[in-house]
Amino acid sequence: MRKLGFFLFLLFHTAAFAQQTGSLRLKKYRVADLPERVNETSALTLVNGNLFTVNDSGNPAELFTLDKQNGDITAIQELPFPNIDWEALATDGESVFIGDIGNNAGARQNLSIRKYNLSNASDTLTVKFYYPEQEDFELRNLKTDFDAEALVFHGGKLHVFTKEWKSGNTAHYIIDPNKTEKQAAQKVETFPIGYMVTDAAYRDGKLYLVGYTKLSAVYLSVFEETERGLFFAGRHRRYRLGSAFSVAQIEGVTAADDGLYISGERFRHFGFDVPARLYFVPYTALGGF
Repeated sequence: MRKLGFFLFLLFHTAAFAQQTGSLRLKKYRVADLPERVNETSALTLVNGNLFTVNDSGNPAELFTLDKQNGDITAIQELPFPNIDWEALATDGESVFIGDIGNNAGARQNLSIRKYNLSNASDTLTVKFYYPEQEDFELRNLKTDFDAEALVFHGGKLHVFTKEWKSGNTAHYIIDPNKTEKQAAQKVETFPIGYMVTDAAYRDGKLYLVGYTKLSAVYLSVFEETERGLFFAGRHRRYRLGSAFSVAQIEGVTAADDGLYISGERFRHFGFDVPARLYFVPYTALGGF
């Protein structure tokens, strides 16, 4: 009887999880292949209708404006701070926040978020932070839970969502964007998302996270805000978008009035070569969630 009860419990919860996971073929929402200059696109954000992206580590400190219709680069701004590992973008409507927060070896102690005013290039601010839970900074490539690539600005705060290689979870941290001294990021919630989160977007009470698994499956998750600035206790849904072998390595998401722009960096593995791409998924494709 105990075994039967446990089996029914497991069956129920497996079914419940399955019902929360839908299928959405990202490939059909392709806008364009992106130019080679943004092959390593690592984030997206929209500011006053303009779509911005950056490349990640090893690339020049440049902010690109993309044409939303064909993915072409329409403007390039050289930024006055180094690109150690730019992995995220967010905005307060006037300035862009650039998350120099990539930490896939878990050894960085110089994490920062750069604030750059789009109309006044001399108006910059560096927000330095650390994770108070991290005590070990030994180099462990792709085996750390203190990597991050996802950032949103909401309620006057910066919200970072971790990319946890070991656990497959994501932790939500809050950072004060006005502090200039190094600060401890405040951990407020954790979610067993089941993949490595690579970007985030927020709009109208919903949080959107994208990422991929170690087997290259690509996902989008949507969370409803339960109280201001908290998301993981409420209703949520996960969508399987495909594989990086067909849609590229998904690294960026930003929310527009009518849908989500999603970007993927060039993906080259095992003889496959998928170019960097831009997608647009209307909210209607999410089934009313």
